[in-house]
Order: sequence, then C-alpha cells, then structure tokens
Amino acid sequence: MIVSLYDKLMAVRSSPVVALSRAIASGQRERPQGGLEEIDAIANSERLASYPFDHAALGEFESRTGRHELAREHVQTALAFARNPIEMRFIEQCIAACEQAVSQHAMRRQATRNQWLLFRRELELVKVRSRG
Repeated sequence: MIVSLYDKLMAVRSSPVVALSRAIASGQRERPQGGLEEIDAIANSERLASYPFDHAALGEFESRTGRHELAREHVQTALAFARNPIEMRFIEQCIAACEQAVSQHAMRRQATRNQWLLFRRELELVKVRSRG
C-alpha cells in the first residue's frame, strides 16, 4: 500500500527524495537487495549525495543483507551529512546497531572457526587411534 502511494506521489511530484522514500518502502516490503537496487537506479541521484538518509538507507539494507562492514561505512557517511541534532541522534543509533551486528557476526565467525578446529582435532585423534 505504501509503495503504491509513493507511486502516485511520483506521478504528481517526482523527486530523488520521493524516489528514495519509495525505494526504502519497497525494500522494507520486499527484500533489502531490491531496495539497494532501487536506490542505485534513482535518476538524479547525485542530488542525494549529501542527503544523510540516502546513506542511512544504504546502511540499513546492506546490514540486512549481511554486509555489516559496508553498512557501517554508509551509516558513518550519513552521520557526516547530518544537519541537526535529531538526525545525528537517529544516525548514531543506526551506527550502534551496525556495530552490534558487526560484533555478533565476528563472534559467530569465531565460533564457527572454533568448531572447525575442534573437529580437526577430533579427526586427528581418530586417525591416531586407528593406527595404534
């Protein structure tokens, strides 16, 4: 429903900001990769280059696709373009969420590595026992 309302607004008053809002709504409804693709396809996107919510949206969608480091870069760029304390606070919350996601991803990666090392150790023990 929201995407169709943005479609109507685009027909009446098209702008890169309206297109960005539509892409965000679409990415929330469908899938984050689709939102990223729509943001990349926005005409006159150079007008969004200093718009903090363009970078914040990219960060959100990158995070949801599992690319947490890239997400953090986008959100930090958004903070650099924040225009007032309210935007700064919102974007700082986004950065905190990205940092948490990066940390959780690193912990999962380390846990997987530890499990692999344990498996290799057990396999070596089995080989040694079978020889002797």
